Amino acid sequence: MTRAAGPLGRLVHYDEQRGQLGVANANGALLLHRVVWTEVPPNQREEAAAALRAATARNLLPPAPLRAAAERRRAAVHRLAARGTVRELVVRPQWRLVVGLGEETPSEVGLRLHATYGAPVLPGTALKGVARSYARRQQPADYADYGRAAFGDEVDRPSSTKATAGHVMVLDALPELGSSGAPDGIAVDVLNPHVADYYASRGASPPAEYLQPIPVHFFAVTSAVSFRIYLLARGEDPDIGELAVDQTAQWLSAALEEYGVGAKTAAGYGYLSVRAVEDEELPP
Repeated sequence: MTRAAGPLGRLVHYDEQRGQLGVANANGALLLHRVVWTEVPPNQREEAAAALRAATARNLLPPAPLRAAAERRRAAVHRLAARGTVRELVVRPQWRLVVGLGEETPSEVGLRLHATYGAPVLPGTALKGVARSYARRQQPADYADYGRAAFGDEVDRPSSTKATAGHVMVLDALPELGSSGAPDGIAVDVLNPHVADYYASRGASPPAEYLQPIPVHFFAVTSAVSFRIYLLARGEDPDIGELAVDQTAQWLSAALEEYGVGAKTAAGYGYLSVRAVEDEELPP
């Protein structure tokens, strides 16, 4: 029986007779980041790898922890709303989304996961960065007026000056699942480079028709999953905070729809549909 290397081998194994992973429910982050098969028979390698991918995809959206986290976060954010402006955006992939593809994992393909819940996450830093990039490129006049208030000083500011923080905080966005969950929320997708030697040698080996394709599987979030983004105002001046948050929400909405976020946007990944949550929709 094929087992995972290290201590996880006591719990995670592949049953060659049934063609199934030995653990039905597991933390998806552990399966992605920690499981490596050891002593796999050559004729079982692809089957064992496929079983691990399928189990990982099933366990990357744990419904109970995510629903509990959403309730706690919503309650905390709305308490903070008494101190300053809060804006909410609900976003959903128009097709598929992958953030953190280049992270190091045993399978050499990654996905940015929340450290506690083991679920895909849109980092607040990435969201803030794409909003700033959009504003600088597409609305330079507005960015000149409001960019520093929203995001703080530029990175290339003179070292002799004191840095000023922006008035907007963007929280990491967690997945939100419907009442029935999201059984198809994670897709196992594939890259299929046909001239691997050419890419690996950086052009030293010419591309040729006799080179064999090498499929590379990776995980992507599908349109069955939505994310809730919170933008919070900070600072002593509530008027500046409200203005900065409203402007950042507009930039971020446009950026996610037009620029996308994450990897492979040139291939159609990462573009999101955005819905702003109106004040009357917010719970008291």
